[in-house]
Amino acid sequence: DGTNNWWSLDVSVILPALTDSGTTIDGTAYDSADGFSVLNPNPGFLGANAGGGLDVGVDLVALPQVEKPELEIVGDQAAPTPPQTGFVVRGDQTTVRRVALFGFGDHTTAGTDANIRVGPSGGPAYEAIVIEHNVIGAGADGFVDPGLATRTDGDNLFIEDAISGGAGQENRIRDNLIGFSYSNGIMLAANTTGWIITGNEVTAAGLDNGSGGYMDTVAFEGTSSSSHEATGNLITQTGGPGIDTWRSPGGHTIENNDLVQNGSGGVETAGLRLFGTGSTVEKNVITNNSGPGVIVVGDRPITPPTWTAATGNRISQNVFGTNTGIAIDLVESSDVQSVHGQGDGVTLTAGTDVSTGNIGLDAPVITDATINAGTTTVT
Repeated sequence: DGTNNWWSLDVSVILPALTDSGTTIDGTAYDSADGFSVLNPNPGFLGANAGGGLDVGVDLVALPQVEKPELEIVGDQAAPTPPQTGFVVRGDQTTVRRVALFGFGDHTTAGTDANIRVGPSGGPAYEAIVIEHNVIGAGADGFVDPGLATRTDGDNLFIEDAISGGAGQENRIRDNLIGFSYSNGIMLAANTTGWIITGNEVTAAGLDNGSGGYMDTVAFEGTSSSSHEATGNLITQTGGPGIDTWRSPGGHTIENNDLVQNGSGGVETAGLRLFGTGSTVEKNVITNNSGPGVIVVGDRPITPPTWTAATGNRISQNVFGTNTGIAIDLVESSDVQSVHGQGDGVTLTAGTDVSTGNIGLDAPVITDATINAGTTTVT
């Protein structure tokens, strides 16, 4: 660009899948004279924290800075058949690092198209997958929308058949910039458990997507997607919810994120939507979303797809403000899809209705208070 330099590769066909265990794709540039001196011809940082000093969550967790990458790989949307996937990961212990990647996918088949796709495995689930320090959905020179003609026409990341292993074998998405896609930002779909998503800026999913679906910033989706962790992320400016756990069993930890300006598509409008049981939502900043801050769904008993109410979810120590809807919407039983997507507003609940989100328990029930040796105990 006259000041900075990087390598750019245009891809018009689907790349071979990464099937060998222990594969690393690393866009770091090295000096050809000796093969090991690191070059930095594209200096600087990208994203909302390019200037440094940006914190997220109630605990003011420092959002990592992401350096401009030296390698850019672009899916050719002008090809007769645009390549549906960029990197396809089908091996354990695979790492994708320091690459700018965008332009893959075809929204007429959107749902599995992606810049990075993990799975399917056809066997045991993958573990120790690491996706870090990348710019996904934009180029090496700026974290901005590439434009309708060249932008990613599927998901940025679509993941299935990948379950974190024991210590050191976790699957991780960390310290990336992810944005500007027709479909979801990060989709954790079938047979995924225990992914750790931390330190990312995820933005602008669902661009020019009029379908109302496939437009979540981060999605933990389906009956076999459970127990994921999202901490210390900036999740913002998307058509659907900031985080959606659609029909997930639950068990997620969602902590110290900023969930800001999501739900602009008007169909699913919350900063966060909870399905399932046993998730913890703590210390998040949830503001300026197009609907409620948090939706906890109720029963959908008759009209497919059906589900039972989300219950037993801890929502604590969050900061809410300037959302279009109420802060926490415990939705009553309904077969109307829009109620579960946009909330049902203020309703009188007894706190005992198992068909309502979190059984309609919107305030503590005090059963006993005792004073013993100067100590007060409330239960």
